[in-house]
Amino acid sequence: MKALILIALFSFTQLSAQDRCCMIDEVCDSMCTKVIKIGDWNMVLDRDKGVVHGLDFRKIRSIEVIIINDAQTVIATLDAFTIASGTAGGVSAVNAGIINLARRAGGLFDCSNYDSFFFNRGWVTIEYWQ
Repeated sequence: MKALILIALFSFTQLSAQDRCCMIDEVCDSMCTKVIKIGDWNMVLDRDKGVVHGLDFRKIRSIEVIIINDAQTVIATLDAFTIASGTAGGVSAVNAGIINLARRAGGLFDCSNYDSFFFNRGWVTIEYWQ
């Protein structure tokens, strides 16, 4: 078990050391990454949630959102797909200050497993040019 943890930490350190920010015209292997807490979100009461990103939105290249259930036992992407209800939600808009997250009515997150307050609902990971 200890060996697995050490390997995982070593791999993470190697990846972090290689990660760096690049200018738009610069040739490089990676972009910058920013991770933001979503904060409280009762997904049953509020279909949408705005998350302040603090970036030049024109430089954003990708956005991934992970959601945690109330029991904090399951993590799913906001755009998760289920056969029963289709796509669960996604990023509905990005503007100069806010990333707007939305869950689909009747989707995976529109139930009592996602209606609690007072804990971080998940994270938004943004890749962007510096």
